[in-house]
Amino acid sequence: CKSLLTFHFGDKLTAVRSEAFYGCEKLKGITNDSSAIFSRGVFKNCKSLESFKINGGGKTINNELFYGCSCLKSLIIPTSVISIILDAFTGVNEDFVIYYEGNETDSLNYSLNISDMTGGTVTWGQTQTIGLTVYCYSATEPTKEGNYWHYDNDGKVVVWTKNEN
Repeated sequence: CKSLLTFHFGDKLTAVRSEAFYGCEKLKGITNDSSAIFSRGVFKNCKSLESFKINGGGKTINNELFYGCSCLKSLIIPTSVISIILDAFTGVNEDFVIYYEGNETDSLNYSLNISDMTGGTVTWGQTQTIGLTVYCYSATEPTKEGNYWHYDNDGKVVVWTKNEN
């Protein structure tokens, strides 16, 4: 897979085994139509991967899922995800952000569990002390302070900013 540039996960895929794309350093683009569960280290050291969308498979983002993905800038995750293993993002881009598909109401009703040496819980929609910035989905311009995003007319992620028209 050293020369693999793009890949498509079809809608019938249910699971991807551990380290399936380990070391695919040139893999830059992935389209994901599946609701697959991604095992440990699936994209480990895919140094060119820039973004990814999880479509609702598992409840956990597993160990080292994006470990060493130094170009990874964003991840879209569904409301089904309730747990992230902290080392899933070791070595990602310093500007990495998570776009959570839950709205503000969803985000107020449960927490994102971060597993690390000390344990602990953090709430969606806030910049985390562990360095993760999480944005909550809002189809309309939010009236409250916080980190929010929406899809534009072309289906691209756009962060809401104050006084956006």
